[in-house]
Amino acid sequence: MNLFFSTKKISFKTILLILVVAFVTVAIMAICFYTINKYHFEKEFSKFFFTLAGIFLIYILSKFAYTHFKDRNIYNKQRRIINSNTIISRLELEKLLTSINSSYYRLEYLKLLQDNSILPKGDWSNNNIPNWKNDKSSVFLAQLEEKWLGLNT
Repeated sequence: MNLFFSTKKISFKTILLILVVAFVTVAIMAICFYTINKYHFEKEFSKFFFTLAGIFLIYILSKFAYTHFKDRNIYNKQRRIINSNTIISRLELEKLLTSINSSYYRLEYLKLLQDNSILPKGDWSNNNIPNWKNDKSSVFLAQLEEKWLGLNT
């Protein structure tokens, strides 16, 4: 069973989040241009600086939104696929967890595995449990691995 690919559907929440990001971006740009016009900055540098700051904010918000959508879509896809009969290897699990950028969705996915009593088979790619800067998901994965190996008695 391939757990990574399925048809993509855009949910109402995704569209709503895109609209919120767009609204916030437009609002930030409007504030920048209002400030420029209200105080009559005569130096071209000020206009350039505010424009550059607005572009930077648009980039940051877009990157955040893209990462959030991507991670949420991966999680939602897995949530629909996984049940108590699902068999997953540690290599597949590592690949999936590595593809999720946010600690929140990695942790939610691991809780989903725990709730469905999934027991991964095989070994990790380099015989070490994946670790993402010792975040909550890394700690939880280590606790699950301990449980899966029967070491937490």
